[in-house]
Amino acid sequence: PQRLLFGKIAYHVVNEVYTKRLNDIQNWKEVSIAAHGH
Repeated sequence: PQRLLFGKIAYHVVNEVYTKRLNDIQNWKEVSIAAHGH
């Protein structure tokens, strides 16, 4: 399963990657809304 993490650093690394992805999504939120036409 993709949600099963092994090792001492796996959780930390995955958490860091997804936190960055969520920040990127948040940073582009206004552009996305404007592009949709709302």
